[in-house]
Amino acid sequence: MMAESDHPYSSWPLVFSAYSTCSQTWTDPTLVSSTFNHSRLLRLTENTGNAKTAGLDVDIHLKGNQYGNAVTLLYATYVPFEAPAAILLKIIGPTYLLSFCAFAWGLCCMCTAFVEDVGGLYTVRLLTGLFEAGLIPCINVYLSMVYKKSERGKRSSVIFAFSAFASAFGGLLAYGLTQIRSGGYLNGWRILFLFEGLLTIVVVPIFFFGFPKTPQTAWFLTEEEKRMIAVRYQQNSHWGIDEKFSWGEVIKVLRDPKWYAL
Repeated sequence: MMAESDHPYSSWPLVFSAYSTCSQTWTDPTLVSSTFNHSRLLRLTENTGNAKTAGLDVDIHLKGNQYGNAVTLLYATYVPFEAPAAILLKIIGPTYLLSFCAFAWGLCCMCTAFVEDVGGLYTVRLLTGLFEAGLIPCINVYLSMVYKKSERGKRSSVIFAFSAFASAFGGLLAYGLTQIRSGGYLNGWRILFLFEGLLTIVVVPIFFFGFPKTPQTAWFLTEEEKRMIAVRYQQNSHWGIDEKFSWGEVIKVLRDPKWYAL
């Protein structure tokens, strides 16, 4: 490997850092798409509560603690499938995995608008947790593949800032949607889930075609900037971008007591 001081781009770290901070933070489709997905996921959990306020529990005849059970069931699939989803990211790539999970998540959200009983609600909640498990963990894994540790905090803060923004204004949107009176089957809470699921599905193609397959092939970077990214990978061996997936490495992690402590 070429020494850092001998590399033709070795004097550019500050230039690239400035570019990375000012440009990628706002124009990188990775971050923009991640922000959207994270915000949408946050809204579904809260909108279950909004839907209950709008009459979900009455319309599908929930009794006792069935609503609380439905809320909790999301984590029955979300938690155990987080690690397998992160492994799949390495195998099939972020574009296909995140696009599929976002599409399936949106479909589950739409299906929630048509549940008729507690069994249907339990089913969509379990499926929602399954597909949600492939989104937020993989977003964080992908950010670690694109940015250095010193750069990651600012990007993550943007994602969580947009999540807070969604929390602040999503409730207003939910209130407006639940006030719609169609006079038919699609009452307010059904329209709420239908709208949010449809919105997610509509955005998925934009995500799929705008999301760079790899940082080195990002369409929004010039050839010069792509070479600078290649230099970053050469000068920092921890990236592991070109490493092939290995089940042996997975087994090593599973044998490490620190993994279970986390």
